Amino acid sequence: SALSALAQKKLRDGFRPTEMRAEHYVALRLAGGAGQAFVGKWFEEAKEQPPAAWLVKVAESADLRNMWQRRPIMAELQKRSPREIGIGWIQEALLDARFSSFVQQWLRGGMLKGEDLDVDWLKGLVMRPALRPLALELLGRPAWVAPREVGLGWLLAMSRQADPQLAEFAHRYLLQHFAPADFAADGGLEGTADADWSAALADFALRHSHAEAARVLTLHSGDVLLFGGPCRKLLHAVVATWPPDDAHHPSGGRS
Repeated sequence: SALSALAQKKLRDGFRPTEMRAEHYVALRLAGGAGQAFVGKWFEEAKEQPPAAWLVKVAESADLRNMWQRRPIMAELQKRSPREIGIGWIQEALLDARFSSFVQQWLRGGMLKGEDLDVDWLKGLVMRPALRPLALELLGRPAWVAPREVGLGWLLAMSRQADPQLAEFAHRYLLQHFAPADFAADGGLEGTADADWSAALADFALRHSHAEAARVLTLHSGDVLLFGGPCRKLLHAVVATWPPDDAHHPSGGRS
């Protein structure tokens, strides 16, 4: 109507869009049609963007009832920096059924990395079966998470897990990013001085190339491996050590 057009003109002439209240922005965005078009054009003409916090309020609105309705606003949020959105909000949204699928895409695309990526938070996600594949994928990217941040101690602990996905990740990562000397430098056997290591177990991984999946052998005290012929150039490392008769070892302890 003419009255509505006049009101919109007065708003554009007299105020900047960021001067409106957040709840008014949310109401206009959710109104659809002319209201949504007006607020979008207002920001465009002012060469401004709505604060990311306002977009979050729109995304959280109960008026958006399914992922299809949330998709446009989540696409807008994806273009903002994680600190604009709030790293804490992103972490919480990953656990929220309304946002989890979107945030998983953000994380796989590298939204959080470097100082913005909390490695301890990722390690916590590893313990959630539904998010474990995502967490291991991110931890497995050295460009985003340095091997020293993943940590030798944590990897050794994961290599002892009964879950094959965790153990396989740890074994593969240790082979790719750690050398035997790192075990001594990092105190890999710390806290085991009182154990009877004369009867200890060790998981020994080997493979012909980095592209090949590692084969892991469990060695007992007194076992000897001989490398001959083509095997002389095998890539190999001790990826985990176990006290004697450790029931948590996949073999059930010493045989």
